[in-house]
Amino acid sequence: MALIVCKECGQQISDQAVMCPNCGCPVQPNEMGETKSETPPPPPPPPHQAPPVPPVVAPKDKTVAAILAILLGSYGIHHFYVGNNDRGVSYLVVGLVLTVIYLLFGLVTVGIGYAIPLPLIFTVICLIDAIHYLSDDDAKFQERIAREKDALWKKIIY
Repeated sequence: MALIVCKECGQQISDQAVMCPNCGCPVQPNEMGETKSETPPPPPPPPHQAPPVPPVVAPKDKTVAAILAILLGSYGIHHFYVGNNDRGVSYLVVGLVLTVIYLLFGLVTVGIGYAIPLPLIFTVICLIDAIHYLSDDDAKFQERIAREKDALWKKIIY
């Protein structure tokens, strides 16, 4: 029993082996009775298969994002529009909770509690978002929304 070298992985294997125990490459005898390691031929390319095309994402309009921030900003609709769903969900939850607290506090105090502008505080934050959107040029706006699409939990943890 002699040792031969596998052509695929370079390890020494027995000349009696049918396949290399390291890489699984089949070993076949040649015309002179010697065994050699032979790599299988590469599979043929699939017929009529076009290369994958990356999806085309239309750029978002900063004016639409600013209008959504002004009108529905306390519910995070502008973040959903630009594709930042994590931040949109957080705005939606905080906006709904503040609205419910505001309505319940107003009902309990028989209308006096409506004088406290609790939801308006959150609306100011959304107005700041709208000002940021409108003050950026188009390229900087696209860069901003691409940067903000990172998961919110990654920003908090890292």
